[in-house]
Amino acid sequence: MRERVFTSDIFSASYSLIFIDNFMDIQVKHDADNSLFYFDLDGKRGELKYEKSNEDTLIYYSTYVDENIRENGYGKQMIRYALNYARENDYQVRPTCPMVAHFMEENSEYNDIKPS
Repeated sequence: MRERVFTSDIFSASYSLIFIDNFMDIQVKHDADNSLFYFDLDGKRGELKYEKSNEDTLIYYSTYVDENIRENGYGKQMIRYALNYARENDYQVRPTCPMVAHFMEENSEYNDIKPS
């Protein structure tokens, strides 16, 4: 369970809202034979597909998360797993999937695996 706190000023009154995220960490798996990362959560699936463009570059070209569990952070967890896999295995990542590209823009700690 994760806690997020938001603070705002409305009509000059300051207040905080606390939201508790009731989602769990997921177990992402790598299916190298089919070039994808995936997770299953209570029969709902997420996938990140990729292809190798050369010996040291992976193209992350498609992500999918079941519509019933979107907006819960599961896609981001899967992307983070896939990017960490690339880093640990000395790959560069070229994100042609908009979701992966946006994630990498928002998380500068992955700049080291962007192709130059």
